[in-house]
Amino acid sequence: MRNITEKLKIIIIILFLGQSLQAQTCIDHEGNYNFNNWIPFYSTVTKGADLQHKNYLKLQDGSGPSFVINYIDFSGNWITKGFGQCLSYNYMAQYNVSAGMPTARAPIGFLYQGSPIVSTGSGVSFGTHYLRAWLIPNPSFPVIGNGTWKTWSLPIGLSSGGQLPSNSFGQWEIVNETGKLTGAAACTAWDNLIQNVTGFALGTDYNGDPSEIINFDNFC
Repeated sequence: MRNITEKLKIIIIILFLGQSLQAQTCIDHEGNYNFNNWIPFYSTVTKGADLQHKNYLKLQDGSGPSFVINYIDFSGNWITKGFGQCLSYNYMAQYNVSAGMPTARAPIGFLYQGSPIVSTGSGVSFGTHYLRAWLIPNPSFPVIGNGTWKTWSLPIGLSSGGQLPSNSFGQWEIVNETGKLTGAAACTAWDNLIQNVTGFALGTDYNGDPSEIINFDNFC
């Protein structure tokens, strides 16, 4: 009986460690990471590299509504996906100051639920029904820096007390095909989205010059 009990304890410990390791898994773009997981719209995706970050995701802006979206690494239920209470990542923007300073105070990105996004002429279509959410940055933050690696953190959780999740970086905002949602409608839509994410998008358009380079790494 004692041997059976000890074996059960070992099995429980192994399962616990396995879950802990899974929860700590990061997307760091090393090894055999497939950069084709990021689908570009009016932008390009390449592998960048430096001594600090080794391999990282390198995005270059183009003309039009420029962004990339990943339907593979970030789809599913973010509550149980292993990110914990936040998804943090490193980013660095590089832009031509002579073309004007950006107005963005944070890396541009959004969570998406809906049909796969498609190109339509000089634009894109999100389909007839969708949800998108982005973190509105703290207004005290300065405009996004040029050529410096920084960290951004997205709060993860269900709505609570009639509010969407927030942290020191900002507050989530959610929209559908009719516009911005508020109150109970926003909470219901958010709880649906965060548990059924289709993809995660990153923007590349920061000023008037379609040549910005935005780098990302260590999604943890």
